[in-house]
Amino acid sequence: MVIIKRKIVKHGPSSFIVSLPLKWVKRHNLSKGDEVDVQEVEEDVVISTTYKEKFERAEINLKDNKEILEEHISALYKRGIDEIKIFYTHPEDFKLITKALSLESMGYEIVETNPHSCTIRCITKLTKEFDAILRRVFLVTLSLADEGLKAINSCNFDALDNIKFLEKSNNKLTTFCRRYLNKYSTDSFDRIGAIYFIVELLEKIADEYKYLYAHGKELCIPKNKINSSMMEYYTKINAMLRTFYECFYKFDNNKIRDMKIIRKELIDGLNDEFQSGRLKSNGDFDLYHHALVLVEKIYSLADPFLVLNHNK
Repeated sequence: MVIIKRKIVKHGPSSFIVSLPLKWVKRHNLSKGDEVDVQEVEEDVVISTTYKEKFERAEINLKDNKEILEEHISALYKRGIDEIKIFYTHPEDFKLITKALSLESMGYEIVETNPHSCTIRCITKLTKEFDAILRRVFLVTLSLADEGLKAINSCNFDALDNIKFLEKSNNKLTTFCRRYLNKYSTDSFDRIGAIYFIVELLEKIADEYKYLYAHGKELCIPKNKINSSMMEYYTKINAMLRTFYECFYKFDNNKIRDMKIIRKELIDGLNDEFQSGRLKSNGDFDLYHHALVLVEKIYSLADPFLVLNHNK
């Protein structure tokens, strides 16, 4: 980064002006009368060209990406790519492509086909209501945690199956958030990394609840009997997740300190359960394992959150 010194010139009774570097002006094809965006970002003033959404393209050769095609498409979606051309050899490969078009990649559709290639394009525009979508991610994840806990406590396996759609909703929403952050990162560049990490963690937390619920029947062995001691830990784990959600929207340093204390109490208590021999069944050990993972993942939210709020 090159620092260029400029003098501030008073212009009129209430304005000050500073000249722009000629090289930057030429690179962006600016001329007299054109508009630029001026943003106040904490102690800095950021001058940028008026935002124009780029249409970005990418290509995939199926021969080299067949085993990870779904992951590759998902990654390009999150990156903000608008159009993907996929090259393939055999007609049956097209079925693989249609299957790989994940429901999480909202708006991606096949718009053109040829004997050995097809084109996928995002046919919907990104809404700029990012804050509302992010809050929805929190609420869906909290509901996934709380409703799943109720179902396990009552050994209601049908309810556990129905709760799965919440995890899928979390996937769609978090995938959208990451695409938005990559597509519009210039909006608040200093915050992108931390927010992106929080979104990633919220997806991983939802995944961990999904893995726990997948063992629902094993958790209730002996029949219709759950380890009540372990379930008390999950009540505290869910409360820790809710505490973070509340703190995210209304910063409270005391709550972050409370999360650290609760984390230690939970880990010490869970390890005591393991070492004491009170865990008897496979279901008990499943509860123990997922509880430890959830505690660590939820507490990991605190670090990027403090990065966002370093000045508070």
